[in-house]
Amino acid sequence: MSRDDALAQLRLFPLDAPARSRRGRPRVIPTYTAEQRAAFQRTEEVIAQIRPESVGGDRKLCAGCGRIIQRERRNCGRRWCPLVNGVWSRDREAVIRRALETHGGPFLVIAVTQGHRESWWDCDGSGHRGHPCSGLRGCKVKAGVAERENEAFPTRRRALINDARTHALRAMRRAGYGVDPSACLLVQTLEPQRRGLDHAHLVLGHSTKLEKAFARFFVNALARKSAAHSLGFVDRYSHALWKQRQYQSPEQAGRVARYLSKYLSKEAASDWLRAKTGQRVFYVAPWLGRAAGASMRLAGLARIVWAANRGYIRWPQIEDGDREAVGAFMRGPAPARAP
Repeated sequence: MSRDDALAQLRLFPLDAPARSRRGRPRVIPTYTAEQRAAFQRTEEVIAQIRPESVGGDRKLCAGCGRIIQRERRNCGRRWCPLVNGVWSRDREAVIRRALETHGGPFLVIAVTQGHRESWWDCDGSGHRGHPCSGLRGCKVKAGVAERENEAFPTRRRALINDARTHALRAMRRAGYGVDPSACLLVQTLEPQRRGLDHAHLVLGHSTKLEKAFARFFVNALARKSAAHSLGFVDRYSHALWKQRQYQSPEQAGRVARYLSKYLSKEAASDWLRAKTGQRVFYVAPWLGRAAGASMRLAGLARIVWAANRGYIRWPQIEDGDREAVGAFMRGPAPARAP
């Protein structure tokens, strides 16, 4: 082929023609609403807050209280943390409910309060002229007085309970009864009052003849000896029986557990629990806790298993013994009576 023939063939393909564009789907530009953009910005702010540069790569700050925790943890796990307080309160209610369901009821719920004096109120009475100061009217106790009295309340309450228990056991022996001292009280709880002082609730069994006899001696001794221990109002046995009729129902255990938990479901509960760091704020009789298979640890594991069953989280590593205990906790209580 000559050179001229080759040039003639090349003319079939114009070299200066524009390149053909490839046809394809148009580029999609995502659009977000104002609410979505605000949520994205909030997420970035939270990430910057809990993962500052001053914290190591495997650490972060708890979004509730600012404590340094491991990066894979969701929160610090402290009961007074705002992120944990609600979950901890529900676990506490579940443990109390399971213990009371195991006992079977009925129950007596006794309130043990602190005393009061007119000089304790941080109120001039202008909001309720003609009426004495009261926590029901929104009056508060002075901060210094509340701190002093709340600090002494555990010791006074413990002394009062021991004194009343000793009196009740002696009265029971004189009457010909025999009772195990460890089977007297089922549940004890500590809660804040609106006026700023702490108070306690005691739950006693009231089903068998033995439990009724002990409750009558014990509760009347509490009311009679409270003033000697610098404490205030305590329910008498007759008043406790009247309250029992209000809570008496097939689901009395659940109603009592909700009643005892309502004090820690308020906004100020987190600050109150922080002030009680290192103190026991509720107690379940050891024999009843063992019979019910109820504890705060098992309640936490039950929440994790519940979430794993629904695919919210990965299955945790749980030992065989704990797996059986969690399964029993989630299924329901087995009937038990005081030893």
